[in-house]
Amino acid sequence: MLLLVDYWPHPVANPPTASKAHPRLPSLCVWLCLALIGGMFATCTANAAQSASSLFSSLRGLVYQVRVIDTASGDKTTIGSAFRVAADGLLATNFHVVSSLVHEPAKYRLEIVGDDDFKAVATLVVVDVLHDLAIIRDKQHGARHFTLLSAALAQGERVFSMGNPQDLGMTIVEGNYNGPLKSSRFERLLFSGSLNPGMSGGPAFNADGDVIGVNVAAGGEQLSFLVPVRDLQNLLGKASIAAATDDFKLALGQDLRHESDAFYLARTSETWRSEPFGDLMLPRDISPAMKCWGHNVDKDDAAYEGFHQHCRSEEYIYLQDDFHTGNFSYDYEWMLTSKLNPLQFYTAVERRFQHPSPDNTDDEDHVTNYRCTTDFVAVDDTPWKSSICVRRYKDYPDLHDATLVMVSLKDNERAALIKMAVTGISHKRALDLFEKLMRSVTWDH
Repeated sequence: MLLLVDYWPHPVANPPTASKAHPRLPSLCVWLCLALIGGMFATCTANAAQSASSLFSSLRGLVYQVRVIDTASGDKTTIGSAFRVAADGLLATNFHVVSSLVHEPAKYRLEIVGDDDFKAVATLVVVDVLHDLAIIRDKQHGARHFTLLSAALAQGERVFSMGNPQDLGMTIVEGNYNGPLKSSRFERLLFSGSLNPGMSGGPAFNADGDVIGVNVAAGGEQLSFLVPVRDLQNLLGKASIAAATDDFKLALGQDLRHESDAFYLARTSETWRSEPFGDLMLPRDISPAMKCWGHNVDKDDAAYEGFHQHCRSEEYIYLQDDFHTGNFSYDYEWMLTSKLNPLQFYTAVERRFQHPSPDNTDDEDHVTNYRCTTDFVAVDDTPWKSSICVRRYKDYPDLHDATLVMVSLKDNERAALIKMAVTGISHKRALDLFEKLMRSVTWDH
């Protein structure tokens, strides 16, 4: 449309005199160009619509709705999508679609429903909690299946997604491939298209119908995320050797611990870059998967001034509806006063001396109570008050949530608060991480 605007004839105050030999030739040429451009645009639009329509017609038989059925009531409790990935009855979906079956296999069963009302019982084969994937199987051996793409896509290339949104029926969505997220602990692809609840676990594919990723999450209008097809290919390799089992939690816990150990070992082994923050030099960009924001407190009626920096990871690992892990955050805060006496300022600082909440669960069935220790420590030869709290996962006893809060006690008119929270970490890795943070704090003399 921009091209049409650029070539549209605009009126002028004093139009030039047309050539006597060809008085209408310039205007005729413009209109011929417009007609040609308009025809090309209409043809491209028609081809795109025809491509989506033909892809849907060709592939709809390979995409299903997944239902997690409550065995007591016989009704569905969770819905998602799945698609055929192998000739021996294997289908791919998301872990979060089938997670209730993983955690309570005696209470639930799986079934798949095709767009033609085909219905079949399915079984869980293998899961990948880190990349939110699962492989299930029905008895349709020899069935046609999707091809998984091995070549890379170019940014901006047209991509299609299929699934059953909100139990309304099978749909196809068109958008664009925009590559992997730049900073991501668990790699995701950016899809400029609209995914909706119920499409989780469905396929995303190119114009040839080759799968490039798996639907996993929506981030807003025309902003969605896919699991890369490479992770699905890796899980399919495990599916071929997976032993039949109803207990997936052991392997799930091992995967969580292995990834967490590797991630936090890298954080404690590398050199952290420090930047000035108030009167301190503090670590910055501890993880490339985090984003930082700042704000200040400077109200007329405030008895003190303050400024903050908040850094958060924007990803997490889904375990259950009311339980997730893999969060990582830290916060820096300065408090300054010229109005409060020492006791008043101490009281104001004490109110801010609170542990950060990871907000990943408040269900006592999932975690133990926090156990905390508070002490006075020397950091860069100055006194600080510090407190560490840790709680354990009941189903995965090697993993914990851990929080740290510390405050400087250098003088009566300024104070620095530092907080950190991590979820899904071993007790040792948490203490190593907190110790490294403390050792990285220095005064900007």
